[in-house]
Amino acid sequence: MSEESHREARQVRKIEGQRRGSTVYVFDDQAYVKDRQYNEKLHVRCHLFKSGCHGCGHINLENSTMMVTKDHNHDSQASYIEQMELKSSMKDSIKNDPTQNARHVYDERCARAPASAATSVSFESVRRTLLNERNKYLPPAPASPLEAADFLASNTMFQSFYKGVATYNNNLALIMYEDGIEDIVMHVEEMAMDATFSVVPAIFEQHLTIFGRFGDNFLPMFHVLMTSRQGELYTAVLDRIKSQLSGLDPTIVHSDFEVAIHNAIADKIEEGLQFLKL
Repeated sequence: MSEESHREARQVRKIEGQRRGSTVYVFDDQAYVKDRQYNEKLHVRCHLFKSGCHGCGHINLENSTMMVTKDHNHDSQASYIEQMELKSSMKDSIKNDPTQNARHVYDERCARAPASAATSVSFESVRRTLLNERNKYLPPAPASPLEAADFLASNTMFQSFYKGVATYNNNLALIMYEDGIEDIVMHVEEMAMDATFSVVPAIFEQHLTIFGRFGDNFLPMFHVLMTSRQGELYTAVLDRIKSQLSGLDPTIVHSDFEVAIHNAIADKIEEGLQFLKL
């Protein structure tokens, strides 16, 4: 690079570095990192300085212009810069909407990026970074079932599937299903109910899933987080669902061997119901 170009001050752009709070400065397809700062002048050096490159320059912080004072000893870093910009755009997307799925963000941003960058950045290499970024912007986990119910009820983003609380004494259940299910439950003649205790938020005792049969497949229709396995709470859950979806009236229900589930279903659904134990 000539002395004239060394003296030419032109705009520099910034992208987020891989370390938290770090910045990469991009100029003429080369990447720089902070070296030291004096007043309004930021001295930067090649990001490969540990590999022996002495490329450097300084940035005027008042107008974000840069002058190169020493050349690099390697080729353009355009490919590296594209990868860094792709990763930064993924993190920005998560910041704007932390409810997004990390894989969806990765696929969507790779589709927009240059092919050379998209094929060089694997999902596994950014997965943990995206999840950590998302966790920074999500609200803290509820400390109690009542706090969880209040949070779901007060946030518009959950209105399409959160359908309220069923209670019995000091126990409660949060009921969730998608809007629009009213049009299909009347055609469901066969259901299955299953509960898991091992994979459930710590403030709840179980996650109950209610499936409906559509053709040859059972598909999940209702999800219920419960603080108890008492039969009366199952009954309260079914009461709530039946009051909201009067067309739900299956004749066959598959379930496991939990007696409380059997009693609650038999109590709330018309005579003639058949149990098929899982």
